[in-house]
Amino acid sequence: MKKTLAIVSAIAGLSLSTSAFALDYLEFAQKEIMTCAHPASEFRKAEYDRPPSVVNNFNVARVKIFYKGFIKENSMTIEIKHNSTQKPELVTVEVLDDTGGTGTQKCKYFGSWHEVK
Repeated sequence: MKKTLAIVSAIAGLSLSTSAFALDYLEFAQKEIMTCAHPASEFRKAEYDRPPSVVNNFNVARVKIFYKGFIKENSMTIEIKHNSTQKPELVTVEVLDDTGGTGTQKCKYFGSWHEVK
């Protein structure tokens, strides 16, 4: 009985923590950021450099994106800020590092707030 209760509690805690951050940051990085920052590059993977947390009333996550450029494998580190309390929900992205060095000024999300789609 104790084992079952522990499992149910763990699952409930997991679902609560997942729902607190409704935006899928890794998917957003792949589908939105990669397609506008490096549309000609081949996406490899995205992973958390810093998992989602709440900072100054914003949900914030740091994501590292790996992609194949024209010549070599590259990576881009971004910080995604998500305002989930406002309707419509807004998001902005800051590029912290990009080894490819191209395309980092092309995305509408860089430097300004835009509606999450």
